Amino acid sequence: MNDVLSCFARRIFLFGTAAVLSLAIIAPAQLTAQDEEVYTLSEYEVDTSKDVGYKAIDVISGSRTAVALTDIAIPIQAITEDLLQDTLSADLDDIVEYAANVRVEYAERDQGWYNIRGFPTDQIYRNGITISGYHEAANLARVEIIKGPRSVTYGSMTPGGSINLITKQPQWTRSGSFTGLIGNYSYRRAVLDVTGPLDAVGDRLAYRFTGAFTYSHSDELFEQLEIVFTYGAIQWRLTDKATIQFEWERHDRDWTPSQGLPFWVSDEFGNQSPWRNYSGGRTQTAWRGPDDWFDNTHDFNVIKFDYSFNENINYRYVVMNRQRERDVFLRQPRGLIRGGEFDGFQEIGTRFTIEEEDHTHHRHDLQFKTTIGNMDHNIVIGFDSRRRTSKFVSQFGYLTDNVVPYDPNNPFLNDAGPDGDEERVIGSPKGDAPSKSQTLDRLHNVGGGFGFDAWFITDQITALDGRLHMVWGARTDKIQNPEVQDETFQAGAVYDIWPGFGVFFSWSESLADNGTGQDANALDPQIGSGIEFGVKFDILDGRLSGSMSYFDIDRSNIPRQVTIFDPITGNRAGERTFLSGIENASGFDGDIVYSPWDNWQNFFSFSFLETELVSDETNPAREGGQLGGAPGTQLSFMSRYSFNEGPLSGFAVGMGMTYMAQVDRSGFTNLPDVPRGRYSDEMYVTTLFVRHNIDYKDYDLTLMFNVHNLFDIDAVERNQAFLEARTFKGGIRIGF
Repeated sequence: MNDVLSCFARRIFLFGTAAVLSLAIIAPAQLTAQDEEVYTLSEYEVDTSKDVGYKAIDVISGSRTAVALTDIAIPIQAITEDLLQDTLSADLDDIVEYAANVRVEYAERDQGWYNIRGFPTDQIYRNGITISGYHEAANLARVEIIKGPRSVTYGSMTPGGSINLITKQPQWTRSGSFTGLIGNYSYRRAVLDVTGPLDAVGDRLAYRFTGAFTYSHSDELFEQLEIVFTYGAIQWRLTDKATIQFEWERHDRDWTPSQGLPFWVSDEFGNQSPWRNYSGGRTQTAWRGPDDWFDNTHDFNVIKFDYSFNENINYRYVVMNRQRERDVFLRQPRGLIRGGEFDGFQEIGTRFTIEEEDHTHHRHDLQFKTTIGNMDHNIVIGFDSRRRTSKFVSQFGYLTDNVVPYDPNNPFLNDAGPDGDEERVIGSPKGDAPSKSQTLDRLHNVGGGFGFDAWFITDQITALDGRLHMVWGARTDKIQNPEVQDETFQAGAVYDIWPGFGVFFSWSESLADNGTGQDANALDPQIGSGIEFGVKFDILDGRLSGSMSYFDIDRSNIPRQVTIFDPITGNRAGERTFLSGIENASGFDGDIVYSPWDNWQNFFSFSFLETELVSDETNPAREGGQLGGAPGTQLSFMSRYSFNEGPLSGFAVGMGMTYMAQVDRSGFTNLPDVPRGRYSDEMYVTTLFVRHNIDYKDYDLTLMFNVHNLFDIDAVERNQAFLEARTFKGGIRIGF
């Protein structure tokens, strides 16, 4: 679909805009060029300018309105823009390295999965709106990580938590910056960010433009990556009560993955698993061919309207349309087992895939502030509606006679033929599908799509002269195609034992759509529930702040793909989906920011996690074992010291480290006698950096140099890629 908004979205938008603009027109107070009143931030926006170094003051992700971090009974970790800049983060994978109980679960540079408190999720939000795909850091003002099952606030999600990306907004003060970076592995990155009022049309319009270009060709990851990112926004102050904002964002990503052999191999049980002879053993890393590619384009179009009836009643309407096009070409090799021993690789096919997706999300939020008795209430009532349609076209070609023999002394052998001495030529030129003589066309067109409608209410309550902060909420989701309806709830409280130090308790639920089974009947949703309790603090005149919590979370109705065998022949007859099992994750996590002096920032995060497959009728032999994909222990810190006087004035130095215990990557299998045993190594990933600020005329110049992962050169960070060893980056940021 090439329109900016779907027909349905346009109708809703025109109707909603007509209604709210009529309110704006009859508003008694009109904004004129002569007005000098201060423009206040919307109740639905968090003011990241109040952040102090690595410390965040307010958060938006717990209740969809700005709330002090210490006043909400939900564990939320905020990664500030200062930390993003010090680490030279380019995407979300870089950022979550410093978050407690969060790690990259799976990444193919076009679709991220993350593990939060032991449960995998791809539910990433952009200012509270569900998105997917790659997540650029150039336009991020902050990242907020919501811990625990929180479907009341945002809808379908797994119970470990979710991630909300807070983007930069148009500002009414003119500013800008340009950042240029170079590094090893042919790394190049340039970012331009400008914002301010449009004086030519008075004081009613402000804009923001952000553009980023990133290129790398990694010998370590055997891949080539090129990203072009653009973002534009116009904010229009219709009156002193009404504001409308238009946003457009595009991610254009061209990824050529790993450049060699081998690919997937089979173990003695017939399981396919990625293989590479790296650091003396097998690791969970996929290998592709040098002519494979993953090309993706993501377009986001957002219209956001705010209307303030008075200081106690506010309304926001948001419509987001996301269009995604994915062009994939890859090979399908497999390992050969002959006589019980691994013999080589055989090419079983090539696949050319085109996927198109159109996703529209409408959100209405109405906020009321009122006082009942001695309690202040901040109530948000909202409606969410989301629709998604997709088209999937795949061509699959069989090349069964192309065999690559296995040589343990040369595992990257690229020869073929019966004697192993012929050049191996597989694949097609980029942009072309396999020829008709080599393919069997398999076309899949998904028309009905996916959607949901949901009503929700949350209430943030303050009582006992501000010492008690309570939150409760309820939500009902009607999930379509198939049609399933369910409710989720949450409740919690923070009580200040003394000023700046409080204890909190929270209970919450989540649900996630499980789709349909093989008989096309609706599967019940995946259910999560959890409790947590801990402390929140902001003491020592604000120099020591953070939170620590214990949690216990259950997940049930988990979809399992079970292989079905013919009872007579014993041959594989297909797969069926069953909802089975209860999974549990419990542990302790927290984050602390400590600044003994204004020029010394320290950030700590830590987590200790235990997971268990409590029950599973599809695989009872695994009961009692741990869940794959999450480390038992994770520790991170970052420290930055700035010199404000003397000969080193203008310099800042910093260092950090992330430790992650080994991770079980074997995951779930339907074969009960297959033991676990594929682990990634434990990691000690370091970061070192130096900055030098120079004031030159009207410009603020910052020279930057970063070293990442200097020592742990063979650490494995992702299922699909290696953590690059000894990454060096340097460059300059020009502020104006």
